[in-house]
Amino acid sequence: MVIFAIPLRAKCMAKNWNNCCMRTRRTVDSICQNNNKNFKIILCGDDRPEFLNKNYYDDRVEFIECKLEKPKTWLEIARNKYWKLLRICVRVREYLLESQNPETGIYVMPADDDDLIHRDLVGFIEQYPNENGFYIKNGFVNYGDEKKCLVRYND
Repeated sequence: MVIFAIPLRAKCMAKNWNNCCMRTRRTVDSICQNNNKNFKIILCGDDRPEFLNKNYYDDRVEFIECKLEKPKTWLEIARNKYWKLLRICVRVREYLLESQNPETGIYVMPADDDDLIHRDLVGFIEQYPNENGFYIKNGFVNYGDEKKCLVRYND
């Protein structure tokens, strides 16, 4: 089992809330298109994106509301994100304890609202059940222009 943990920016902090929701939906859609369906997505935020209200997704997609004070400094913004990740971790622990085989464990992968997940990732991870974790060293960056190709980075 792989659980994707996605902390969401608050509507009051977004320059463009509709763009944030669009990117989040793309992230969720990319995960849902995985060939291996043994995953769960837990999103946590102050505001629930409207696309999550349309019953488009099954019960593998869960939203946790977490109302926090509006951050004013860079440090408070970082803390805001990590409080949401912590809330997701509490839910992951609950989910693990509710499962029939908690001793088998699960993988948790933090993701941001602008990440796209490869359709074979869950299957790849499940091929190595005894690994302590994985490190992704290659990826792509899109600078927001739909007409430009994605740029590969090695960091």
